[in-house]
Amino acid sequence: MFKSKTNMKLFPIYKMFSWDLLFYYAISFLFLTQVKNFSPAQVLSGDSFYILFKLLVLVICIPLIDKLGKKNCLIFGNILVALSVYIIIIANGFSHILISYFIMALGYQFKELCESSLLYSSIPTYEKKRNIFAKIDAKGSSLYYFTDGITSIIASFSYVVNPYLPMYLCIGCLLFSAFISFGFEDENTNTKPKNEDDEEYSTQTLKEYMQDIKDSFKFIFKSRRLRALLIFSVLIYSMFSISSTLRSSLFVDLGIPAQYFGIIAAIYQTIASISSRKQEWFHNRFRNTVLAFFSISMCLLFIFVGTISIIGGASCVIVVLILYLIHYIVKGPYYTLMDKYLNSFSTREISTKIYSAKSVVTSIFSTIILQIASLVMDNFTTAKSFIIIGFSFFGAFILVLQYMKTRVGLKPEEYKKSDIEYVKVK
Repeated sequence: MFKSKTNMKLFPIYKMFSWDLLFYYAISFLFLTQVKNFSPAQVLSGDSFYILFKLLVLVICIPLIDKLGKKNCLIFGNILVALSVYIIIIANGFSHILISYFIMALGYQFKELCESSLLYSSIPTYEKKRNIFAKIDAKGSSLYYFTDGITSIIASFSYVVNPYLPMYLCIGCLLFSAFISFGFEDENTNTKPKNEDDEEYSTQTLKEYMQDIKDSFKFIFKSRRLRALLIFSVLIYSMFSISSTLRSSLFVDLGIPAQYFGIIAAIYQTIASISSRKQEWFHNRFRNTVLAFFSISMCLLFIFVGTISIIGGASCVIVVLILYLIHYIVKGPYYTLMDKYLNSFSTREISTKIYSAKSVVTSIFSTIILQIASLVMDNFTTAKSFIIIGFSFFGAFILVLQYMKTRVGLKPEEYKKSDIEYVKVK
């Protein structure tokens, strides 16, 4: 039996440094556009390819995890992500960025497929296992948010001194994460889950994963409710991704100094963290209209920010900064609530299949939407891009929300059986 207590103690520290890229996001747009001379449209296009790459590399990751074990794949994954950041540092063409994002996608798929599974299998099997898992995982998340806020501020000021410095600090954190991974104790990779509860966090074989995808799409094709939720999910995920790049591009256009980027990012992340804890309040306050509130708020944010930026004026920067709080107020509770809605009426068996389908659908269609948005950015100013994309999403969301009206948020007895009951379709 492997040493479960070691993994449980080590995991929050590991997650603090490894959950996402520290030192990076506060200055990544500046580094890519000012140091590497890529256009904002190319930055957004690169983001779209990264989303697609994460889907494609699954066929590599799943069988390798089965062969090498979770611990080794965590070490390998962190090293791969560190290598991808180094390739960005030495890149002198967009093709190098695509290579970097492919390696980063591979590294993060290893990490995401192994991290929760390794922690969950480390906790002894008894009644409160899921509660202990949530507590340990939440502790790691809390430590990460705190660390990310500090490193974002450090990154923005160090960027002014030397733009390469925060990139190397990012690599240092990733290599430290790989070093921490050596301390994990891995269970026998051939050991099957002992019960249904363990199965939720077990890694799948490639054959099992592909079968899940096949089964889930058959079910989703029949369920009008799930189809509606997945269409909405694709749209708002794409909007969040576009919003982050447009925001950074607009801040540059408005002349906000680089050293303030990290401070702004830290404030926004804090708002998102607070908002995420209020997800139950949003659900109770808006009920069946909460998704409409989130989506229309984001559309209005785009339209108002673009319009105010074109008008200009002394207070333009302050108004834009305040308006952009909407992005993080919405983003904080959205993911938790969407997972809750997708899980409604589902069993553990279908829950994993729904998430698999969501990953596939989001990767494919978000890639297309982000590529279209990059074309808009290539032909218009950032401010005009905000308005064009905002109105485009507004029209799309109106249609989707109308489609959802008779399919989502109904009472259980108002649904058709095919909408909420999973039956394996042959």
